Amino acid sequence: MICGLLIPFLAPRIFRRFEIPYRYWENPRFLATSLTVSFIIQISVVIINVLIGQAVGVAIPWGFYFVFTPLVGIASMMPISVYGLGVREGAYVYFLAQAGIDASQALAFAIIWLLLSTSTSILGGIGWILSSRSVNPIKA
Repeated sequence: MICGLLIPFLAPRIFRRFEIPYRYWENPRFLATSLTVSFIIQISVVIINVLIGQAVGVAIPWGFYFVFTPLVGIASMMPISVYGLGVREGAYVYFLAQAGIDASQALAFAIIWLLLSTSTSILGGIGWILSSRSVNPIKA
């Protein structure tokens, strides 16, 4: 993220070639709002993982969630499976095993996260389809 924020200063001519990021950069208030909302969402994802951990009886420090949750997210974005299926669950099992959590508990954790993220994605998709409001593009 830091490198991405430095590119406009280090290579402004190259940066201007990419229209969408340049539009964000030209509107600092929108950029700050986007980064703030993104940060809040990522913290919320970690808190949801903490709650799932408590639900399945995973006893690890909160700090560990702030390390493995983003790593699981990165692993699930690798384009080797559809929707990260299998990769995400394997990453949960691997990282929770590093904290001494049994594989069955870790897999239960991963399945609950899968069900939760899938159901919210479906609800969001339905809401988007039913929405009559059009999305306004960023104005340069």
